[in-house]
Amino acid sequence: MSGLKVALVALAAIILAACTSTIAPRPELVAAGIAAPIVQGKATLVMSNSQVNQVLTPHPTSFTGSATSINVPMGQIVRAIGEKVLAAGFAGGVVTNETPIAGSYAVMVEVANFSFAYDQASNLGFAITPKVSVQMMADVKSPDGKALVHKTYSKADVTPGKYAISGQPAEKINEGLHMALSQMFRELLDDIGVATK
Repeated sequence: MSGLKVALVALAAIILAACTSTIAPRPELVAAGIAAPIVQGKATLVMSNSQVNQVLTPHPTSFTGSATSINVPMGQIVRAIGEKVLAAGFAGGVVTNETPIAGSYAVMVEVANFSFAYDQASNLGFAITPKVSVQMMADVKSPDGKALVHKTYSKADVTPGKYAISGQPAEKINEGLHMALSQMFRELLDDIGVATK
């Protein structure tokens, strides 16, 4: 690797040295991946105000960037991605509400164990691979109150790809988080489809 590239990677590590970044919901980063609705009827994404307003400020688990943190509006990101995927999967669309709406499928989710890393070690120090790990617990009930899904979905080391330098490393983590959550919501939707057949 040329001296310039090494210097650029070193600069990337310095940029990660000590700061707090803030990310935001960006549902345009993900596609629902559904050609047609999977479930007839409508859904309510059930989230309390405290869930919608949940903000996390974690540090990376990696040595690289260990002095940094990211303000993650987890509740808003979950709501944005959940609405996008569920709206595509339910013929009647989706709304977010604090309580289930009569006549709709109640989809309750809770995100836990979110962590991220700027993995430089696996690239021999020549690049950084942002990685995101997260779990989502889901409970779904039919419009008549029947339990359909009770499951925990997990994604580990989801990455949007490695980079040599980035002026916005937190956005790379944001991309990975959006990817992980959209994959889990998509799996949840598939499970709802199976449970309603």
